[in-house]
Amino acid sequence: MLTEQQRITRQSGLGGSDIAALFGLSPWITAYELWLEKTGKISSSYDVDNPVIEAGNRLEPLIARWYEDVSGNKVHEITETLRHPDHPYLLAHIDRKVKGQSKILEIKFAMEFSRKKWGEAGTDQIPLHYICQVQHYLAVTGNQEADVAVLFGGWDLKIYHIKRDEKLISGIIAAAGRFWKENVLAGIAPAPVTQEDVMKMFPQDNGEYLPLSPEIEAKVSDLKALKKKLNFFEKDKKQYEQDIKKWLGENQGAINDNGEIVVTWKSSERTRLDEKQMKQEHPALWQQYAKTNISRTFRT
Repeated sequence: MLTEQQRITRQSGLGGSDIAALFGLSPWITAYELWLEKTGKISSSYDVDNPVIEAGNRLEPLIARWYEDVSGNKVHEITETLRHPDHPYLLAHIDRKVKGQSKILEIKFAMEFSRKKWGEAGTDQIPLHYICQVQHYLAVTGNQEADVAVLFGGWDLKIYHIKRDEKLISGIIAAAGRFWKENVLAGIAPAPVTQEDVMKMFPQDNGEYLPLSPEIEAKVSDLKALKKKLNFFEKDKKQYEQDIKKWLGENQGAINDNGEIVVTWKSSERTRLDEKQMKQEHPALWQQYAKTNISRTFRT
């Protein structure tokens, strides 16, 4: 669990949960978004309320004690921010240190549906972004191994074992050094890797037109051809859906000979605000809560 001071300190370097983004492995953040955070252009993702993170923070002491009972190891909490002795921009906020061993403990709380992303307990088969995090912690602390204690669904504790990987650690240190020095300190954004990155980088047009380059002209032509193909398949898709829905009628779905559900068409309710009516009857209230968002429409 990060303290308020640790959250502030995070801005002075790269923590374990940041590293996966540098390799395009983070499920939550890209390298460009990480750059925006570290340069103070946007708020840290840690400042956003997240019920899963909140649950994990509250359960962390319980999971640590559970780990002690199951493993026989004793652990103690590390509250300060640790820094790599040779690369001070590499930070670590480890959950626990295992007493009497060159080992750290990383604690996770995972929803039941995410279990499929993990391998067998007792192995090192954990999600790649957590591999990056743990190896980063081993790099900063100098420890030789880590246990990862994961509580699935609030009731099932599994423990995984990770050995120090010098080759991977060297890659992490190199990538982190380049990002911190060439991007964060230099104020130069890394290349965007998603459409969301591009939109954040260029949120509004300047009203100008660029002369078309041969490379982009070819891409525009290919994109138009691809859109035509997609439109063709979209028409087929809609026709198939229409035929199946017509056949289902009032039934909610269909099963095959093995009793497996293969298609459903279920009723659902959704409540939404009638903005048009509200604007007409309560214009002042509508104006009070109205929010203008800038977007860019892409057409070829």
